[in-house]
Amino acid sequence: MMKTQNRFFRLVLLVILTIGLTSCSKDEVVPPVQVVDTDKDGITDSDDQCPSEAGPASNQGCPDNTGGDGQITENDGITEEDLETYKGDIGMVLNTRELAKKGYYPVKAQLEVKGTSADYSQTIDLDPYAFMGQIKLPVEDLSEADLETLKNGVEVIAKLFDAGGSEIFTETFTSILFKPNPVPATCNPNNLPDLNTEVEVVENTAYYIQAVKYENNQVEPENRAAFRRILRENPLDQSSYLYNDLLSMTSTIEFTGDEENSSFFFEAIEGKANHFNIKHQASDSYLKSELMKYGFLDLGYDGIKVGHEKTDRLNQQFVLHKVTNGVYRVTDAYFEPIKVTPGVGLTVGAAEGEELLVRLVPMNIDWEVQEIETHYLEPLLPAAQNGFSYNSTLTNCGSGSLEQTIGNSQTEETITTVGWEESFSFMSSNTSSFSLTVGMEVEGKFFGNGAKYSAEASAGAQFTTQSSTETSNWNEATGTKSQTFFSERTITVPAKSAVLAYDAFQRYDNIKVNVVQRVQVKGRNQINNQALSGKQIATQFHFNGFDGVITQIGPDYAEVTIRGVATMDKIFNSKSDVQEVNANCQN
Repeated sequence: MMKTQNRFFRLVLLVILTIGLTSCSKDEVVPPVQVVDTDKDGITDSDDQCPSEAGPASNQGCPDNTGGDGQITENDGITEEDLETYKGDIGMVLNTRELAKKGYYPVKAQLEVKGTSADYSQTIDLDPYAFMGQIKLPVEDLSEADLETLKNGVEVIAKLFDAGGSEIFTETFTSILFKPNPVPATCNPNNLPDLNTEVEVVENTAYYIQAVKYENNQVEPENRAAFRRILRENPLDQSSYLYNDLLSMTSTIEFTGDEENSSFFFEAIEGKANHFNIKHQASDSYLKSELMKYGFLDLGYDGIKVGHEKTDRLNQQFVLHKVTNGVYRVTDAYFEPIKVTPGVGLTVGAAEGEELLVRLVPMNIDWEVQEIETHYLEPLLPAAQNGFSYNSTLTNCGSGSLEQTIGNSQTEETITTVGWEESFSFMSSNTSSFSLTVGMEVEGKFFGNGAKYSAEASAGAQFTTQSSTETSNWNEATGTKSQTFFSERTITVPAKSAVLAYDAFQRYDNIKVNVVQRVQVKGRNQINNQALSGKQIATQFHFNGFDGVITQIGPDYAEVTIRGVATMDKIFNSKSDVQEVNANCQN
């Protein structure tokens, strides 16, 4: 009886507690648990390693990469490390054009490279028109230690030899940085005498005698030229007799070709290099150095006057001495310098005055310019850059063949720009223009194989004579080339197989190519239609401060080269491949 009462009591107590607990929480709402399954594969996103792609729980919610019936599965393709990639070049470029400008023509250079464990010294051929050569070292052939040493700069001794094998010049470069696209190391032959000093003027052609400023190796033509002073002679003013017909310098000159009071003919004296009788066009008389004395007035030095008949006396002979391209000194036959004396004019032996530095400017020459060809050095390439337009492994583990469209076309544009390091100018009585086209073919290594890339750039140039200081206008040469790579195509993947397909590209950025352009120049006198000789054309180049190289002087022409640097913003090549690989199908 007692056990029955205890059981009853426990039951009543349990009911009371249950009712009490239920009444205490009657206002609380327990939210339902939210289940997120984005790809509807029965696996919550929190437990799904591929929440946006349906897949079995056995593969953590990801698609089974062995594929299944009716679908192709895409997985990763190859990596950039799987592509054979050229590591680039380092090296140096030697520029010997300054020697050629002085009349020395090196054909070989012996380059002794110091400071490395391996021997990288070489004897190189110089391009016969560029007068440049280079050492080119593939990075993959260098030890890490030598690569670092060469990149940080090494001493290089350059010995230059002419066609007969004679050494003509040696220069030591204390630190040459070996790298891609190097700045050329330029030989500086300041101590070599200039061999191009002969002056051969154009007969029966009037010249301006234009003043030139030469300071700190900089040449600047001035807007001043020689002219005859015309004064009314006054018996009460003895200086009027001294200064009349005296040559002086004027800035009221326009270089139009019809200013006869400032125009002169130069007549070469046979047997005397660079010696001339000078004839004044307006007065049809010759220049003479004579003592500045009249009556009781004696200045104690000579003046250069017009108004004389031609004789073979030394005081009517004047000499042109080349200082540098575009700059000539004028002396009398005794090599006394002619000066510009303030308030007087052109004098010899005066204590005061600045030495007269000039260039001769003809104004009735028509010029003809024709391009011949481009010479260039192979570029020293940087390391190739890799990339993919398409790169996947396609797997079909189904029971039948499947097709998939892959890839797309890609157009790449290469812009080539040529900046001129040298130029040439002319003076003439009219404005003319011509064009230059620089063409080159660059070879690079793409995916382990050599490939050539052609490029072209065109530029216009203009020469005029209506200005005393600006005689040419050179435009930067530019060219653009477009190529289309890759294509959209359909690939068939057989059952139970996999295919690796990729469209890869390699490119080199900012390639610099040292170029020279060969040009032929002819000239003709407008008055008598007579052709200029090659030596006369060469002389005019020297008068105008030409900074290129005269490579050949013919009977009625001169060949010259001018140097530039062509920059190609990129060169690009592609490789597409499709190959069967292991499918790893599980069924």
